[in-house]
Amino acid sequence: SKTLADMIEALVGVGYCDQVNDSLDSRISKARHVAHLIVPVIEETEPVYTHPSPEEPAQWAFMKVAEQLIGYTFNNKHLLVEAFTHGSCMSTDSRNYERLEFFGDAVLDVLIIDRLAQHRPKLTPQRMTILKSSLVRGDTLGFLCLTHSITLTDHKLVNEDDGAIRLDETTTCVGLWSLIRHHSPFLRHALANAHDRAKTKPHDFFRLLSEENIFSSHLLAQIGAPKVVSDLVESILGAVYLDSHHSWDACTAFLRNLGLMNLVDQMARRAWSADVHNCNIRLAESCNALMRSRDFRIASYVGRDLKTGRCWAELVMQT
Repeated sequence: SKTLADMIEALVGVGYCDQVNDSLDSRISKARHVAHLIVPVIEETEPVYTHPSPEEPAQWAFMKVAEQLIGYTFNNKHLLVEAFTHGSCMSTDSRNYERLEFFGDAVLDVLIIDRLAQHRPKLTPQRMTILKSSLVRGDTLGFLCLTHSITLTDHKLVNEDDGAIRLDETTTCVGLWSLIRHHSPFLRHALANAHDRAKTKPHDFFRLLSEENIFSSHLLAQIGAPKVVSDLVESILGAVYLDSHHSWDACTAFLRNLGLMNLVDQMARRAWSADVHNCNIRLAESCNALMRSRDFRIASYVGRDLKTGRCWAELVMQT
């Protein structure tokens, strides 16, 4: 039954939360121990996460830039190449990122949940559910990825006609999203268009969050980020996790560099609300609060203004 399953999950949670000041590795180890007392132990083997390549990836121009954007230097460069390789890429030097995305998705959940669980004052389970749902959405990850960039400076000596030598300096802005390896004209246009839309959103998004306590899912949805962009964040996270020999600190550093951990902390501190995609949960909270007096029941649920993103539920007085 669901009650029994919930109880088992709660026991594993006790192992995880028993010593809140322990490291994340220690708490996960204790949770695993509790789980093994209940669930049969599956023999663990140490997998090999390498893919032989006929060409040395370290010589590729984008390697150094990618590592600067990530904030992590890879020991196994093949993992870095794999993390950026889309399924449409016809190159045979690496497989695509789908396997790493699978790992990264799980790592992302662990890090976000752990961050929320450590917040003080404690957040309710309902609030943590809403926060996590908003933070790991494809629209949120896509927005952060499309707006994450570094500026590269290049110097070149130029010989003038009069024999003088001038030092020219040029700067180039490189976005994380622009390093995706693919062979799809459609995807190229979709990424460029989404980036153009994303450039106009940060000011409005963070203004709503800081001034009005609104996490505007509606605003992020307007960017229309292709799924590959959020997949890239997860695949990079999976690559960092494997390359660093399962270092949670290295994974957290990447998410902090991306801006996600700051967003987690900012949202956890505020009594914010979500405006579109989480409207069902938010309205459920509001409606439940009203119905505690047993004066109301839900008549219809949910309405949404597609132009403004505002949502509503219809309540009627109990007779």
